[in-house]
Amino acid sequence: MDVNMVQSIERGIEILKLLEAGPLGVTELANATALPKTTVHRLLKTFEAHHWVEFNRNKKYQLSWGVLPMAKSFLTSLDVRAIAQPYMVAIRDQLQQSVNLFLAQGDYRICIERVAADKPLRNDIKIGTVYPIFKGAAGKIFGAYLGDFKDTDMSASESAQIRHDGYVVTRGNRVPDAASMAVPIFSFGNKLEAVMTISGPIGDYTEERVKEYLSVMMVLGQTISKQMGATL
Repeated sequence: MDVNMVQSIERGIEILKLLEAGPLGVTELANATALPKTTVHRLLKTFEAHHWVEFNRNKKYQLSWGVLPMAKSFLTSLDVRAIAQPYMVAIRDQLQQSVNLFLAQGDYRICIERVAADKPLRNDIKIGTVYPIFKGAAGKIFGAYLGDFKDTDMSASESAQIRHDGYVVTRGNRVPDAASMAVPIFSFGNKLEAVMTISGPIGDYTEERVKEYLSVMMVLGQTISKQMGATL
């Protein structure tokens, strides 16, 4: 063991990691850690006093609500832009489409990150660009998850379909010769955190290519969401 580590804390962390998989008894924990039962019991009682673990009806110990504030503090501090940016570069290189990340801010959506492909478009998106929240492919995702239907041009059935499908494709919606695909990014509590889009010339969005793009974007959205603390 590293001389800078505190042995009792190291043992306690090992027990907590084992309990991540589900409830365990003192004997099971002692066998898994090669620690004496008395040591395991003493550590569990310390954790129980802080509500990090609890003794359940099956006479096993499980993680308790006391661990949630620490987890929530970490999860709410996650930076979606920092997490998404390396993936955005990879997707740009793979699909040869520009990749954009939007956040909702009141009645608007703001581009907070962009990785551009070498396919210039009229009215190209730039970091910091602000749009009405419910316009475009990204706007349809925001509308489906956040919108009051009185404020959007979407019907309740269209919104429900978008939530079911988990993506949107638009052609010529905001820019006549451009097309876009959008997927949601969720965070802790499965709350909509951001929307990621790819965009390019409308000719790139044939039925065959849309299937290719979709297979990549759906995995991307789920991967980033899980790193943001979502449980999809």
